[in-house]
Amino acid sequence: MIRTLSNILVIGGLLIAGFGGYSVWTSYESEKQAQEQWDTQVSERPKPAVIPRVNRGETLARLSIDRLDSRWVVLEGADKSELKYGPGHLIDSALPGSLGNCVIAGHRDTQFRILRKVEVGENISL
Repeated sequence: MIRTLSNILVIGGLLIAGFGGYSVWTSYESEKQAQEQWDTQVSERPKPAVIPRVNRGETLARLSIDRLDSRWVVLEGADKSELKYGPGHLIDSALPGSLGNCVIAGHRDTQFRILRKVEVGENISL
């Protein structure tokens, strides 16, 4: 009886750990895919004088913290589908580089976990 319960608990623990590992892995792969899309877009488009309109789910900008060697591709939109690939720009906020507050959202336990190491006065580029 105790051995059976023990085996069930071990198997349950392994399943939970496996799910956590799978979540981290899929997040990493999705961010890598967004980075590839960003690199392709940047290499193919000319430099515009004005920031063009971006559709939901498309790459919008690159967010980076040089001291921490961290870079993210920011997508337009901040729903679950966009946040799977990386940080998202809240659609109702100002676009990067324009007048107003630009809001970027991301998961604190995946993409933005590194923010706990940010210091006051840190340079963050968008």
